[in-house]
Amino acid sequence: MKIHKLKTGEKATRITALVLTAALIFTSIDLAVFAAANEGIKTQEVITGFGELDESVAVQLLPVGAQESEIVFPDTLTVMLETNSVEESTGDVTQETEASAKENTEAEEIQTPEKDTEHGGSTASGESTDTGESMDSGESTDTGESIASKENAGTEEDAAEEEKPAEEEQPTEEEQPTEEEQPTEEEKPTEEEQPTEEEQPAEEEQPTEEETLPPVKRTQETSIHVTWENNTEDSFDSSALGNHYVYIPVIPEEYRLADGVSLPQISVTIAAKGGQGLAELLALLEKLPDPLTYLSTGVENKEIIDPEQLTEAREKLDAWLAENKTEDTENKETFSGEEEERLTELIKRLEGLEHIRDTETDCIDLKCPYHYPELIQQRMAEDELPELLTLEDLVEDYGVEPPEENALPAAAWDIDLPLRAPAKAPALTPHPQTLMVTTDNENNSHTGKADGDIDVSMGVSDKKHPIELAFTLDELPTQSAYLAVKAYDVDEDYGETDYVYLNDDIYLPMDQTNQSGKNYNKETIGYLSGTDNTWNTTILEIPLEKLKKGKNVISVTVAPPGWIVRIDWMQLVLDGGAADPDIEKFSLELQDTSTKGKTVTVQSLVTIRQKGKKEYATEYTLTQTETGNALDACFGKAKSQEQIALSMPLNLSLIHI
Repeated sequence: MKIHKLKTGEKATRITALVLTAALIFTSIDLAVFAAANEGIKTQEVITGFGELDESVAVQLLPVGAQESEIVFPDTLTVMLETNSVEESTGDVTQETEASAKENTEAEEIQTPEKDTEHGGSTASGESTDTGESMDSGESTDTGESIASKENAGTEEDAAEEEKPAEEEQPTEEEQPTEEEQPTEEEKPTEEEQPTEEEQPAEEEQPTEEETLPPVKRTQETSIHVTWENNTEDSFDSSALGNHYVYIPVIPEEYRLADGVSLPQISVTIAAKGGQGLAELLALLEKLPDPLTYLSTGVENKEIIDPEQLTEAREKLDAWLAENKTEDTENKETFSGEEEERLTELIKRLEGLEHIRDTETDCIDLKCPYHYPELIQQRMAEDELPELLTLEDLVEDYGVEPPEENALPAAAWDIDLPLRAPAKAPALTPHPQTLMVTTDNENNSHTGKADGDIDVSMGVSDKKHPIELAFTLDELPTQSAYLAVKAYDVDEDYGETDYVYLNDDIYLPMDQTNQSGKNYNKETIGYLSGTDNTWNTTILEIPLEKLKKGKNVISVTVAPPGWIVRIDWMQLVLDGGAADPDIEKFSLELQDTSTKGKTVTVQSLVTIRQKGKKEYATEYTLTQTETGNALDACFGKAKSQEQIALSMPLNLSLIHI
C-alpha cells in the first residue's frame, strides 16, 4: 500500500477547509440552548383542547338597557394540558446539533477537492481518480483517490516545498487515509480531522440512538383561571336591539395554545327573544319617572310628562299583554314572582303618569296620590281662624280702591292718600262691621240646613254643588260692602272661572258664556281669583242695593268640566269693617329682587306693631292691576316682623301687593 505524502499546498488547503467547517458549525449552534440545557429547561404547558361551555353561557341574550356586568363569565375553563419535560427538550437540541454537523461535514468533503484543483494539484500523466485528484504515475487507489509516489519529490514544486521545515514533509498520522477511504473498513478520520462530539456524523447515521431518549409528554385534564375580554371592535352598548358581541378568554402567560386549537367564545346579543320580551318591557318602564314626584314639592313638575315616552310605553305594554295574558301557554313567557310584582308596580307608574297627562283640569279624586300628595293634603287642611278684615286691610293688602263717596280721612289710614271732596248729600250713618262664617250653614235650596260643601273640595258634578254660605245682617251698610272669600286651588290662569252670586241671582238663567265656555248670568258679583294648589283670598265689591236685612246667601259655582275648589271661609266687610284694636301699625317694605329665567321674585319685609304679643296668621297676594288676577300668594305667621317672597312673570307690570 503506497502512502502519498501531501504537498504543502494540499495540506494548507485541507487545514483551511477544516477551520472553515468548524467555524460554520459553531456559528450555527444556539449556545444559549446548551446553556439552558445545562441549567434545566423550564417546563412548558401546552393547551391542546378546551371543554365545552354550557349552552346558557356560550349563547346569551340580554334585554335592552342591560349592563355588561349582567353577562355570565365563568371564572375557570376546563382544558386538556400537555406537559413537555426537560429531557425531551434536551434531546431535541442534540438532534438538531448533530444534523447541523452532518451537513457541515459533507460540505467539507465537497469543498476540499475543489480547493486542491484550484491550487494545481494534478498528475503528470493527466489521469485522475474518481475524486478528481491525480497521481504522478497515473495509478489510482481502489477508492479513486490519488496517492503520490516518492519519485515526485524531485520536481521543481517539490524543491520549493523542501525549503519548509522537515516536520511538514513527514507524512504524519493525520495524513494517513481514513477508514472511510478503505473499501473494507469503516471510515476513520485522522486526529486533526477528527470532528468534535457535536460534529460526529457516525452517531447521526445510527438511527437507533434516538430510541435512547424516550418521549416524556404527559397529558391531563385540569382547570385554569381566566378573565374575559370583548373581541369585537365596538364597546358594549345595550341600547339597541340586534347589537352583538363576542367575548374570548384571556389565557395566563404560563400556558400556550397548541397549533390549530381555537379559544372558546361567549356570544352576547341584545334581543327580545326567548323570554327577553319581558326584560325589554321592564327596562322601558323603568325609565319612566315616578308620578309621585309631580306635586311632591307643592309645585307642578310638568317636565316628568313626556307624551311620546308614555305612548311608546303603553304600546309596548299592550302588545306584551296581548301575547302573554292568554291561555296559549306554548307561546306564553314565563317569569318569576318577583318579575311579576315588579311589572305590576311599573304598570301602576305608567297609569299614574297617564292620569296626570289626561287630567287637564282638577283631579276629582281627592285621594289621588299624584294630585293630592301629603304636602298638598296638609296645605288643604289648613284651618286657622283668620283675623277680621277691615276696609283698611282691603285697601292696603288687596288693592281695593276706597269708595268715591264718604271716603275716610287720610289720617285714618295712616298712609299718604289724597283727600276726596265731601259728598254733596249728607252721609248716611255708617254701620261698620265685619261678619265672618267659617262653617257650613246653608244648602242649595236656601232653607238654612247645612249640606256639607264648606271646607271640602267641590266640583260641578257634585250633588252638593253650588257652594253657599249665609250671613245675617241686622243693619245694612250705607257706604261700602266687600266680600272676602278664602279658596283653595283656583286655577285662574288655566281658564277656571268660579262665579259668585248673591241671594237668588243664582237661580236666574245662565244666559252668558265666557271665553272658556262657562255659562253664567250678568247678575254675578264677580269670580274667584287664585293660583294652582294654593290658598288665595278674593275680594269682591258688593253693590249695596243687592244686600237686604236678614239672611243673605253667597253662592259659588265651580267652572265645568273637571275643576274643583275648596272654600274655607267668607267675610263681609261693611262700611269699613271692624278693626283689631291691638294692631297699631302694619307695613310692607319692598327689598331685593332676583330674576330666574322669565320670572322675577320680589323680597319684602313685613312689620307688625301691636299692643300685645299675639301671633297673627298672614296672607299676601300679588295681583295684576289691569286684570285683578292673582299672580302669586304666600302665607305666614308673625308677631312683629317676617320676610316674604312673591314671584311674577318678568314681562308683567302694574302689580299690587
